[in-house]
Amino acid sequence: DGALASGPHVSPEINGYYLVTLPDGPPEEPPRLFDSTGQFIRVIGRHGEGPNEYRRPQHIHRINDSAWIHDAALHRITVILPPDTTGPTRLWPLTPYALLPLPGESFVLSQGRWGSGPPLYHVDDAGAILQNFGDTLPTGTRDWRWVHLAAAPDSGFWSAPPFWHLQFQYWRGPGRLERTMSLERDYFTEYTTYAQRSPTIPPDPSLSGFWADSTGALWIVVLVPDPEWPEGLGPEMRAEGRTIYPVEDWDRAYDTVIERVDSENGATLASWR
Repeated sequence: DGALASGPHVSPEINGYYLVTLPDGPPEEPPRLFDSTGQFIRVIGRHGEGPNEYRRPQHIHRINDSAWIHDAALHRITVILPPDTTGPTRLWPLTPYALLPLPGESFVLSQGRWGSGPPLYHVDDAGAILQNFGDTLPTGTRDWRWVHLAAAPDSGFWSAPPFWHLQFQYWRGPGRLERTMSLERDYFTEYTTYAQRSPTIPPDPSLSGFWADSTGALWIVVLVPDPEWPEGLGPEMRAEGRTIYPVEDWDRAYDTVIERVDSENGATLASWR
């Protein structure tokens, strides 16, 4: 009871455990450890700047069998092997919204930031930038520069933005784009500006995540507006100078689509909504 606040970030399963951070909660909130059933086990570390201490833990990534916990305030990563809750730290200058290990002890990273320019970074095992690459935006354009990443069965990897359209790019290596695959789906209407959802304007669809299986097929998870989305919205209110309609019932406002896709031609192999 009382273990979680609003806006939790949940890690992938790591050695049968899950780690949760509360980046939208109070800054003194350390990570939490849960078992495979979701049962709360213990708090990890404490608030501070020393070993086994955190000031603003945010993103958690599974790298091999370890958990990499990024602290946005201290600009460092703490590496633990669950269920152990202590481990070494390393400085890490970029925020790893998405982090994918590559052969040779380097990584591809998506920082997840507002701005223009390439959204992907090739970094070494200390987080130092080796290369910046990927699609760019026109000079002066500001946008949410964030892409999902997924390892391919070979040594390559895939990237895909969460917004705008269902577009997947296969990279043979950092900066070595081999091909782009765009999917046209009835449930995902492409858009170029964010819609202000209301009883007459449906919420924008978004790619929640994706991965590649051992055959090379892509599994995609997409959040889409429910056909009766207005029933999930609360009454209008003013926030940050705008009129908004907060979501009160996510099951009524949104559906989830899971689809298995042929990565060669984009054909649907299986789907569920």
